[in-house]
Amino acid sequence: MGKEEKIMYFDKTTVEVEELKEKVGRIHAALMKSQGIDDYIFSMGGIASEPVIQLPSKFSIPKTDMFTGIEDPNQYLLQYLSFVKMDGLNEQQVLYVFPLSLSGIVAGWYYTLDVEKTKVWKELIKLFMKQFSYNTMVDVMIKDLETMQ
Repeated sequence: MGKEEKIMYFDKTTVEVEELKEKVGRIHAALMKSQGIDDYIFSMGGIASEPVIQLPSKFSIPKTDMFTGIEDPNQYLLQYLSFVKMDGLNEQQVLYVFPLSLSGIVAGWYYTLDVEKTKVWKELIKLFMKQFSYNTMVDVMIKDLETMQ
């Protein structure tokens, strides 16, 4: 007798679902890029791969480094990551300290979030940028108006 051939059939729905997942992934990447979330911020500036260490005993974030809600959120996140990286913090410590760098209504916003969403850096940054990315747009509009004068 001849060799038995295995024929695999893919359900049309399975193929369509995979294509849809791929498209959604590309849309998500484009959205993140359009909101100004670059890979450096999303990957915590490489902190996620560093070993666990304890916070220094006198660790504090200077008041000048606090986010009040009127600054450019992308620039703030870059500054924040630079600061915590200099202090040698790991991913969990960065997440733990993040609300301490927020001031006023921004801190209030943070504490209204679902606690589970504040345990994952990427999820937290998506929410942060969604909430405060309008600052960048307003700044651009003001500069456009100033140029028109």
